Amino acid sequence: MTTNQSPQPRDQSEERSSDADEYIQITNLRKTFSKGTIVACDDVDLDIGPEDFVVLLGPSGCGKTTTLRMIAGLETPDSGTITIDGREITDLKPKDRNLAYVFQNITLYPHKTVRKNIQFGLDMKTDLTNEAKQERVEHAADLLGLSDLLDRKPKALSGGQQQRVSLGRAMVMEPDAFLLDEPFSALDAKLRDQMRVEVKKLQRKLETAMVFVTHDQEEAMTLGDKIVIMHEGRIQQVGSAYDIYNEPQNQFVAEFIGSPSANMVEATVERRDNGVVVENRWFSLPVTEDDQSLESGQQVTVAFRPEYLELDAENGQFELDVNVVEPHGKDDAVYLSVDDKEFTAITSQGTITDESKSLHARVSPDNIWIFDDTGQRLV
Repeated sequence: MTTNQSPQPRDQSEERSSDADEYIQITNLRKTFSKGTIVACDDVDLDIGPEDFVVLLGPSGCGKTTTLRMIAGLETPDSGTITIDGREITDLKPKDRNLAYVFQNITLYPHKTVRKNIQFGLDMKTDLTNEAKQERVEHAADLLGLSDLLDRKPKALSGGQQQRVSLGRAMVMEPDAFLLDEPFSALDAKLRDQMRVEVKKLQRKLETAMVFVTHDQEEAMTLGDKIVIMHEGRIQQVGSAYDIYNEPQNQFVAEFIGSPSANMVEATVERRDNGVVVENRWFSLPVTEDDQSLESGQQVTVAFRPEYLELDAENGQFELDVNVVEPHGKDDAVYLSVDDKEFTAITSQGTITDESKSLHARVSPDNIWIFDDTGQRLV
C-alpha cells in the first residue's frame, strides 16, 4: 500500500462487492488435533457483514479461539473454506490476509515509544513515506485518546492505555477486519468496562468488521451486534443479545446465557380435553403455544428465567424455602429450594429477607420454554 491518506471510514458500496451479510464467509469449517482424536471445531458456518461486531462466546474449550485463529491463518482447518469479500483465504499465510489480530496478552516493545510501537507494522510491511506513516499513527492516536502519550514508553502507561496502543498498531494497517482474542482479560473490572465502551465506539467510527472472542457473557451482550454461542466445537445459536436471551434455540443456550442461570425443571406432558399441560410434583402449567409434537407422557424440561419466578405470590402454585438472599445492587438474587430441587428468583432490593422461612411461588405459563430430551426447544 502506498497511499498517503490516513485511515478513514470506507465507502462500502464502492469497495465491497459481496453481499453485506456475507463479507466474511466461513463454510463447513472443521479442525481437529492429536491426529483427529480431539475435535476443536466442526461444521462451523458463519456469515459476517462488513460492519458487524461479532462476538464468539462460550465456555473454555468450546472452539471459539480456534475458530478465530483459523480466520487469522494461525491454524489450518482440516476442511471447509474462509472467504473475505469473495476472495478465498483458507490456505493463505497470515501475512497475506490483511487481517489485524489483537492478542489476549498485551505485547508491546518495551524499548520503543508509543509512536514507534504503533508504527511498527507500517515499517515492516509497507513502503509508505515517513510522512504518510506519521499521518496514520497520529490519526489512530487521536481516535484512541493517545495523542499526548506518543513519546512515552509502555512502562509509563496504564493497562488500558497499553491495550489501546495494541489496537492502534492494528488500526494503522487498515485491515479488512479486526480479530480480538479476549483482549481485556488482563485488565481490572473498571478498565474492562471502559475498554468495552471505547472499542465499541471505535468500531463504529472505523466501520470495519470485528470478531471478538470472550467467555464473559456480560462482555458479549454489551459488545456484540451478532453473538455466536459455541459449545463442544459447534455453533449453537447466532443472534442479537435480545435474541439469545429471550429466545434460546436449545437448552444449552438457555442455561449458559443469563446470571443467575435459568431454572430447569423436569416435567411430563399431559394432553387433556381442555388443552396441554406440563406437570411435575410441584406445579402444573398450561402450554399456551401448543406444539403438535408434544405427546402425552413425554418427558421434557421446563425452563424459565429467575425474574419470572414470582415470590410471595397470591394464588401461588407451590411453596419454596428461602436459603440465601444475594444482593445484586438494585435487585436481589434469591436462592430457594423445595424437597431436593433448587430454584432461583430475582426480586427488587430488600423484598425478601433471609429470615423468610417459606414463600408461595408462581410461574407464568407465558414465560416458560420447553425442551425435549435432546435439549432442543419445542415451545
